[in-house]
Order: sequence, then structure tokens, then C-alpha cells
Amino acid sequence: MKPFKCILIFLLLYPALSLMSQNTHTKDISYCQKVFRLGDILPDSIVLHGSQQGMAIIGKYAYLLRHGGECVVINIRTRQLKSVYRLPENDTHCNNANFGGRYHGKPLLYVSECYNEKACKVYAVNPKNARLVQKIYYHSPSFPVAQDWCIDTRSKTIYAYGGKTGDTLYLKQFHLPSVNEKEVILTDEHVINTIPITCVSIPQGSKIKRGCVFLPDGARTNALFLHAVNLTTRQNIWTANLNEIACEPEGIDIKGKWLYINFHTPDFKNNTLYKFKIKPLYR
Repeated sequence: MKPFKCILIFLLLYPALSLMSQNTHTKDISYCQKVFRLGDILPDSIVLHGSQQGMAIIGKYAYLLRHGGECVVINIRTRQLKSVYRLPENDTHCNNANFGGRYHGKPLLYVSECYNEKACKVYAVNPKNARLVQKIYYHSPSFPVAQDWCIDTRSKTIYAYGGKTGDTLYLKQFHLPSVNEKEVILTDEHVINTIPITCVSIPQGSKIKRGCVFLPDGARTNALFLHAVNLTTRQNIWTANLNEIACEPEGIDIKGKWLYINFHTPDFKNNTLYKFKIKPLYR
């Protein structure tokens, strides 16, 4: 697919200003760029397994996770493959991934299991390998099906993201556990804030930045969106239409003025990473 102009109608409102006027909306037309297509990067000798899912970026490397625990590390500056390896003790859906904090000098990657035990598996990673250092669980009858996790590095908190299929979804906020605790079990008693999410039909990845949570949405053609929700006001401040890309949005991250989303296709060679300019929300 050639790069093209994506019309993204953003109902933009800077989070701090939204506290003063929920009725102020500024339309902004931004553009998307294709960063890479995996088939243009991978050598023919490498065959990837499982569908493309969560993604997180640190420095010049994008960590692309796949259903089943495979991790593909790409240099997004040079658009070159760095490595492919399997996350230890992980054969799960890997629906979301966030970086947050460090452990013995290595960045920590928080990976959402999504199904099964619904755990957040925390890895100390580098571009060549990973070490499992922690498991986090949230046991609650209000989250009976899928469950994801996302990190707010500014407030040093972690959110469980999920709910009942076909019903309102929720972000449940907790203090971020010390990575020195090898296994953490959270319950409703540990919840410090609950935020309803009514704009998302089919949850995908999640990313928190500067008081907003960014939520890719949908798996079917003509129902593909990206939402931004203000965590303080709990308002959906803008929605971007992703249907022109016509692929399922998955993992998401923000680096500088760019918001990155990877998209899933049945053939792994056609899996793509796009970036969207989101100024003036972030300067």
C-alpha cells in the first residue's frame, strides 16, 4: 500500500484546557505516514508466527509482539531488523505492551496476556533478549473476559483495562507495584480510580500520555478508530477515523510529536507500522 493522506478529524482539546470548557472543539487535519511494511524488512529466511498484536517503542527500537509470545525488534530510524526472539514463559495473546521504569539498568516492558490468567508479565529487555521479572494479576468479577494493562509513567500507576463483552469498558487504576515483588495480586480493594470507557467497541492496545489515554478500536472494516480520552474529565476529546487504512489497529505508542500504530493483516509480510502527527496536543 502506497503512503497516502489520511483525513483524521481530531476534536482536539488540550487536556488542561478541557477542564475549563468541555464545549470547545478545534478541528485539525493531520496526516499519516507508513513507517514500514514487515515484508520489506525481513529476510526471506524468517517466517513469523502468530498475529501482530501489542507494540512499544524505546529509543530507536520498536518492539512488535505477536500472538504466542514472539518479539520482533525493528530499528525505526534505519528501518532494519534487529532481532526476533521469544518472550520467556509467554505463549499468550500479547495484546498490549508499555515501557515503564528500569530493572538493573534494563528497561521494563509490561506485556498484557489478555486472556488465560489475564496477567501482566513484566520483562527486563534489550534488543536481543528478555528476562521475566514479575507477574501482576487483578482478580475481580467485574473483569470476567479479556483484560489489558497500561502504564502511566508520570503518576507511577498501572491501569487494568477491560470489562464485560458488549458492555461499558473500564480503566481501573492502581499504584504501580515495586518490580522487586515477583508476583502481585491486585483486588478491588487496591483500586484508586475507576474510569468508564464508552467510546470503544472492540478494545485493542492502549497508551497513556500527558493525562490522556489513547485507545485503538475495532477489528472489522468500517469500524476502525482511534480515541483519546481525558483521564481527569473522563471525556472522549477526539476520535480519528482509521478506516482508510482498512486494517485492524493493534499496538500503539507515542514518541515525540508522533503517535505510532501497528496494523494487523493475515499475511505477516503485510503487517505495517504507521505514524500520525498529533500536534498541537503535544509540543
